[in-house]
Amino acid sequence: MQLIINIADEEEGSALITVLIITVIISVLILGILGTVYVQTSFIQRDINKTKALYTAEEGVFRLLDNVANRKITKIDTTIYTQGNSRVELTLEPFGGIYNIHSKTSYGAKKLNLNVIVGEKATKVFNNALVIGDTTSALNVTGSTTIKGDIVSGKGGIQKSSFKGFPFSGKIEGKSFEIGKDFNFPEFDTRLFEEFIKDMDELLQKRNQPSIKVFSRKKDLFSWTSTGDSVFFDKNLTVEANEKLSIPANRTLLIDGNLIVNGELKVGEFSKIISNDSVLVSGKIEGSDFITYAENLVEIGGNSVAKGQFLSSGRITVKDNTYLQYPSVIYTSSEYFDGNEPEVILISDQAKVDGTLLYPIENSSFTRDLFRVKIEEGAIVKGGVYTLSQTELKGKIQGTLATNQLYFYESPTTYINWLKDVSIDVEARPENYIVPIGFSDTTRYAILNWLVEEL
Repeated sequence: MQLIINIADEEEGSALITVLIITVIISVLILGILGTVYVQTSFIQRDINKTKALYTAEEGVFRLLDNVANRKITKIDTTIYTQGNSRVELTLEPFGGIYNIHSKTSYGAKKLNLNVIVGEKATKVFNNALVIGDTTSALNVTGSTTIKGDIVSGKGGIQKSSFKGFPFSGKIEGKSFEIGKDFNFPEFDTRLFEEFIKDMDELLQKRNQPSIKVFSRKKDLFSWTSTGDSVFFDKNLTVEANEKLSIPANRTLLIDGNLIVNGELKVGEFSKIISNDSVLVSGKIEGSDFITYAENLVEIGGNSVAKGQFLSSGRITVKDNTYLQYPSVIYTSSEYFDGNEPEVILISDQAKVDGTLLYPIENSSFTRDLFRVKIEEGAIVKGGVYTLSQTELKGKIQGTLATNQLYFYESPTTYINWLKDVSIDVEARPENYIVPIGFSDTTRYAILNWLVEEL
């Protein structure tokens, strides 16, 4: 540069200085362009490496699913090498009634984690509109009942009956089959759900371990924004009517007491809300692909709009104007009658559930009529209902009802395996219907959602 200045002084007024200045400017521009190209190339290469790592992680997921097909494995922790000799660390664990898979691989000095949740494609039971496991009696339809789809029932098939002087005015569209002869009632393996519930109960007991951060003040709890960790609130937690609070993605919130939502609560993807008592929502809960579990009672009401799994060892109620979006799951394993209402799952008011209702517990002949799934008039289930107990249907099912027995009461008489003024339409179920993992037919997996994290 000093040489250029000296030449400029000696050649003042000549054309040479102009040429030199232009040369310097062009050189600087070229260096700038080359530097930019280098930086862009580095970013592009990094993106290429990240994409390759993502494909490697995906390969690990699909190889793992192929390995566990039809085996109903509940937990796996393993390492594999792909065809390109890349190392993939794989873990599989229950996420409610579906699989939660972590596939970790490296690119450069960084690690990538592909978090995938996986359900099961609907099995053949869900090709029918109605399946009744009770072999002792025929199905009686009366009033304005309409059924669109095949029906599997006990001996005697389908009887179109008048009721208190009023003839049957509905419509049946579909074939009739006999349970035990043409079709067996499907089994459901509860191990995945029960393993998850066991893990959550144990986590509640391990609240003092270093990996769990304990809070006593609501303000501190909701200002803690890091993702992927477990936090414990040591008393009842209430979201007041004027509050709008959020739970980050991939968080486990453990509550020693009740969760009461009178305001609004937004839940991040892959998060879990675990209560050792009850979850009571009268305001609004929203979010997707999260789990809510309470030991005694889950009650989702108000104007809630959510896509998730709602689990309990006790009762579950969905009410008011709640809309649980597809593919939501409601599951209870209640086995003890508490002397209150017999409904272990209740869908009431104008509530709508797009997904699957599950009560796969076989009660004794002495207590079976104390445990019931009930869908009230005005309520809709779009997907499927599966129970080894009774179902009381007054609303609509846009999909499949698979139940051991139907229950209907009009004073002063109880009617078993009767349907009155209801609607079941298997053709209205969600397209490519996905269910929790555990049905006895051949398993075909379906990915529901994924989350990519750089570690």
